[in-house]
Amino acid sequence: MCRCNRCRLPCVLIGPCRPKWMRMVDNLYSGNPQEPHNQNKLIYYCLHQPDKLDRIAKYLYKRLAQDVHRRYDPYMYIAIDAINVLLKECRCQRLVLAQEFLRMVHLLLQTNQTDLQILAANSFVEFSQLEDEVPNYFKEYNDLIDHFTFMAHASLRDVKERNRVRRAGICGIQGVVRKTVDDQIHLDVVHGPNMDKIIPSLLLNICEKPEVDPQDPQEDPSQEAVFVFKDIVRRASYNNIKPVIKSILTHLDNHHLWRQPDFPLLIFQYLLDSIENTQIAHGLVKQLVDHLSLHESDFSLPERTCVVQVIGLTVIGLAKGAIGPDVFHNFKALLQILRASIDKTPQALELSPDNRMHSTYEERQFQDAIINTIAEFAKNLPDTQKIEILKFILNFEPMAKYHPQYGARPRPLIMVLLQTMLTVATQYKTVAISNALNSDFLNLLLRGVAVDPDPAIRIIVQKILHTLIDRHGNAERLLKVDTYIDKPLDSYFVWEEPSRQDILFMKQTGVLFTENIYHQLLDSSNKVDCLEHLFCTVGLVALEMGADQVISELFRLTLAVQEKICDEPPVLPLPHRCALHALLAGAISLLVQLADLPDLRTHVKEVIEARKAEAPYLLPNVAFNRSNTTESYPTELDLHEEWLFSVDRVSAALSGAGYDISNLCKPYHPVYVKLYDSINPDPLQHGSGTVPGGRLQLILGGLEANPSYGVPGQEQIPNIASKTPFFDPSKSGWVNEGVPSNVRDRDRDSGLGVLRSESSYSLTDSLYSQTDSAKAVDELLCFRSMQRIVSEGHDKRKSGRALEEEDRLLHSYNTDFSDIFVQQRDKTISARAQLAEIMDDISVELHSGPNDTNFNQRKLFPRDSPSELDQASRSKFDFLSPTTGGQGKRKKDQQRAPATWERDYGSLFTS
Repeated sequence: MCRCNRCRLPCVLIGPCRPKWMRMVDNLYSGNPQEPHNQNKLIYYCLHQPDKLDRIAKYLYKRLAQDVHRRYDPYMYIAIDAINVLLKECRCQRLVLAQEFLRMVHLLLQTNQTDLQILAANSFVEFSQLEDEVPNYFKEYNDLIDHFTFMAHASLRDVKERNRVRRAGICGIQGVVRKTVDDQIHLDVVHGPNMDKIIPSLLLNICEKPEVDPQDPQEDPSQEAVFVFKDIVRRASYNNIKPVIKSILTHLDNHHLWRQPDFPLLIFQYLLDSIENTQIAHGLVKQLVDHLSLHESDFSLPERTCVVQVIGLTVIGLAKGAIGPDVFHNFKALLQILRASIDKTPQALELSPDNRMHSTYEERQFQDAIINTIAEFAKNLPDTQKIEILKFILNFEPMAKYHPQYGARPRPLIMVLLQTMLTVATQYKTVAISNALNSDFLNLLLRGVAVDPDPAIRIIVQKILHTLIDRHGNAERLLKVDTYIDKPLDSYFVWEEPSRQDILFMKQTGVLFTENIYHQLLDSSNKVDCLEHLFCTVGLVALEMGADQVISELFRLTLAVQEKICDEPPVLPLPHRCALHALLAGAISLLVQLADLPDLRTHVKEVIEARKAEAPYLLPNVAFNRSNTTESYPTELDLHEEWLFSVDRVSAALSGAGYDISNLCKPYHPVYVKLYDSINPDPLQHGSGTVPGGRLQLILGGLEANPSYGVPGQEQIPNIASKTPFFDPSKSGWVNEGVPSNVRDRDRDSGLGVLRSESSYSLTDSLYSQTDSAKAVDELLCFRSMQRIVSEGHDKRKSGRALEEEDRLLHSYNTDFSDIFVQQRDKTISARAQLAEIMDDISVELHSGPNDTNFNQRKLFPRDSPSELDQASRSKFDFLSPTTGGQGKRKKDQQRAPATWERDYGSLFTS
């Protein structure tokens, strides 16, 4: 109450009755507002009377509210300046002032005046830079985020004014984040809805680059947004980086910013530059991959491609040395996305021609982006995980189920997966061959896609092997088939002595290597590129793992292939045989120099010189020349003794040098008919074994009854009569005593008998005949068993005369049936040959090009007459005619039909 007796009213806030702290605050508004003397008095008073700070702050807020209502702008600046000074000086009592300060900032932000909003934002930025001794959190922060993000989205007409407001809002956002993110107690501020407001505001200003006054470049909101964005990411930890990434992805989705890859790539480049903790690498990649998987059906092709490019950018920067289950999760997700993309390719074929071409091109871009991403991902992994990734891709569902009994294999997907494996393999640095090609991986590769009927797939498999085997950069030189007799081997290649680890590896898996190469060389579906890559594989095995046993095994391989292609009747076309002879010449010339065999080197040089003089088509310069014509080859391939490598001289040279030649002339076994797993064990690894049921060989064809390979002799099959077909080791083929000799010989020599016993047929033909062959043998065994039971029980009741009459009738029936069978076989072969020629002519017309010299050469040949086609068919299949004693003599044609040459040439040199 007033001390004056005449005053009866309370007047504590009037005149001299006011408290001292109030008078000191009011003095800031009286006289000269710019005079700092009154402000210093207030600071001094607050430092000595800290209990009055709460009242002073509330009074400043009250005066500011009055000034805002009355629009006294100068007084507003005074109040904000006073509270800022008190916050800086009164460190111990800062929390007391902070509550009222935030209310004052919020009050200014609610006004529609841009100057006051900028004043509030700048004041809060100064407050956020003050270091607090204890954590603090106020609910006003949430409201401030709303106001600052609204300012960051300002759309004023005046560009300069808009830039000022946006920049102030962005700085305010940075202040809120700086005050809250550092302390884990404040994580709620940057989680959920708040981060969904902050990140879009920053991305909007980064995307929009407004016009800026060159004299004042600091007013550019886009640069400030980049700085704040990096600051937010830099302050984020492993846990609170996820809402940041989620907000970025959501903003890009909502505004369809994935269509142009420039902006997303720029944003994630900023993000990667700001991340200091590399532990979040795979978490970031996983989040991106999951986002792509979630929207794989919603996004357009350019959008999906952009996401994959962002993933690739991420893994390049952050995936170094990463391990753990997230690696395989990311790879599996990428492979599934890749598979879905390839599955969509047939849908593009239903579009119009223009749209089809554009869609196919975009799909290919998307697939290439995934492949490159996987390659970059694998590049930063440890070497041990790179091999695991290769096995992981090889075990991917379409790669594992390659047999026709599982359905048709999607060729485009297989091609893309193999290309992915190749890109991963190129990132692997081979030190020990056994680490790069362990037994599991090699079995899956060589007994799976390596025997695919598609030559293009087989070529990619060979490239994968080259990448993993080649440690000295010799693959590029070996891709050109050549002979190496003129200069020392050092002038061609770089190699070193194999290590003990490599020698042990080849002892375990060398046979698998050479057998696979043997069967692939004799595959009639080979193209010239296939043979070149196979030659490269042989050369790399010799140079990188050229131990004594490996050299001996490679000599065995070359001699076995030479013997096979010299056999009569020839099964491979003439260009194939010439190319194989040339390939063998190059391989042996490399081996003799590598093994340092002077005597054998002289023999090889004599053979090559003889071929160069009389048969140049048996050397690489001609045999692998893609511009060959009919004049490049002879009409018939008559091989002279001096053109071939002598088995005796090779054996003598190797024996004299101390090499083991016990297996030099041992034939190779035919190819496996199926892959093996835990249910069907591999006989090469488990000793003996047969197909479940114990009735069909695991290996078809001319195979000795060797128990180690699970080949049962005739006595192992129960209930089979003496005339039952069986494996004849001496003849290496199927024999049936109940079939006439002429029919049996024709079937065996033509390759159209009960089973194909020769590996020179298509590798995949025998591979894919397992199901039908097993069924046929089961039916045969059941029939024989039933016949034996019936005949034994019935024959005991028959008289001798009845048995003789039955044998006579049965013999007569067999003779008539054989004659009819031969006639129908000849008709079938003739019709098949005619159909093959017609389809060949159609293929030439459809695939010929204006600049294709090979096809122009072919067009010189006229269409064959029916008589010529019949003659060509007979020369193609070349049966043995029955003569006295069941012996046959081969009929050699003097001239080859043009259409037959056309098909033979195209089978090697055209794709």
